[in-house]
Amino acid sequence: TQSRSSAASDVYKRQGIAGSFIYLALTSWANLGDRVTLFICSPLPLLIAVSYFVIMGEYENVSTKPVLADSLPINVQEYPTEEFSIPFKKRIQLQWRLFRYSGPLALVYFAEYLINQSIVPTIAFPKSKTIGWPPASVYRYYQFIYQVGVFISRSSVNLIQIRKIWALGLWQTVNMVLLWSMSYFDYVPSVWIVFAIILYEGLVGGAVFVNAFYLVSTDIEAKYREFCLGSLSFWYAAGILLSAITGSFVQPWLLDHACNHYWPTVQPGAPTPLQYPCPTHPPVTPHSVFFPRVL
Repeated sequence: TQSRSSAASDVYKRQGIAGSFIYLALTSWANLGDRVTLFICSPLPLLIAVSYFVIMGEYENVSTKPVLADSLPINVQEYPTEEFSIPFKKRIQLQWRLFRYSGPLALVYFAEYLINQSIVPTIAFPKSKTIGWPPASVYRYYQFIYQVGVFISRSSVNLIQIRKIWALGLWQTVNMVLLWSMSYFDYVPSVWIVFAIILYEGLVGGAVFVNAFYLVSTDIEAKYREFCLGSLSFWYAAGILLSAITGSFVQPWLLDHACNHYWPTVQPGAPTPLQYPCPTHPPVTPHSVFFPRVL
């Protein structure tokens, strides 16, 4: 039902910020190890099933008054009352029409996942620049701050709607290049600058996500709307997949550069400021990730 879907959406917005906060609190504040923290948190996904089938199920038991069609924001008569099948040719045409929404969404997810999983893990600071936080804790703060930005912007669509999401997609690409330069050239004087950019990254990513789905739900005809919303989910997942493939090359490259330049005091094979082993011989290269035995 619509009420259950809305409630599920609210839970989805909160689980990112809650999960990152719990992990940060248990590891950095309670000083539990990563293994213990993951063991403690492993049953938590079961709460999603409990909340969906038990807590949200109460919405269906609440009696509601009949709603006049004229009072709804959309025309319910637009929805097909019988089974409706979209021809293959029309589905292809809809993908071209969706590109104004799916393109920025895929671009934003590619950029932010490359940032979060491959670039910022290689931006390390000595304790003197992080109020005594060890570098491993700094990365956990990165993730929590990012989720705060995402939560704020995903909750803002009822207050402000953004139609030019292409501009936000390009801005996220700028963020990606900026953070890459910070990792490669090591010119950032303070971790607080990175915190601010990470927060902005989350705001941009969340805004593109929520506005892309909002625009499709309002701009696309009702008979094609469900298919188009499902297509959006495919395209942002494609952006995540592409970022994972790209990150398999980018992160070893940045790590190798860091070990050879601005982590010069670390002995080969010893833990670096990020708890990664600096490469011995041969060095870690993007190609050696996929062809270690050949190289």
